[in-house]
Amino acid sequence: MKKTVLAIFVLCLASPPPSRGAGKDAAVFLGIPVGARPLAMGGAFTAAADDISSVYYNPAGLSWLDHISATFMYQHWIADTSMIHLAGAYPLPIPKIGGTVALSFTYLFTPYTEYGSFGEKTAETTVGDWAIKAAYGMNLPWVRDLRVGLGFPGLSARASIAGDASGGKADGAAALDIGSQ
Repeated sequence: MKKTVLAIFVLCLASPPPSRGAGKDAAVFLGIPVGARPLAMGGAFTAAADDISSVYYNPAGLSWLDHISATFMYQHWIADTSMIHLAGAYPLPIPKIGGTVALSFTYLFTPYTEYGSFGEKTAETTVGDWAIKAAYGMNLPWVRDLRVGLGFPGLSARASIAGDASGGKADGAAALDIGSQ
């Protein structure tokens, strides 16, 4: 048990510090809470995650699921910004290992219209960020009451301009989420 806690502690120390400053933060939209229970808790859900929302907050919480689960959320936010979140989880029927696999998709988008000097519409744009995440959570059978999880999110930011043949500009990234409970 001590070795496991020490290994998790070392992994946390090895992770890079968050960047600060204009233009240095990516995927800020992932800070918007999703799910009724996490929203009711003010977003403080990481340690309590034990339902399908775990895929977004802490993949270790997926290990609590013992049935197929799914969720859908649509938020109409400020300045015509909208966010969609879909997730599904499936407990694996493998004896002694088990665990739960999950897949989620989050999409934030904002319509934007540019106008010229005389009020004429010059361009329409939809600016959007999306993240897709595969995750796995399991209860470690050899360590009492320790649950771990891994998440593999892929992120993209895209601006598409109507009538643009190139389809817009996009940037992407990949990451790794490690969680425990």
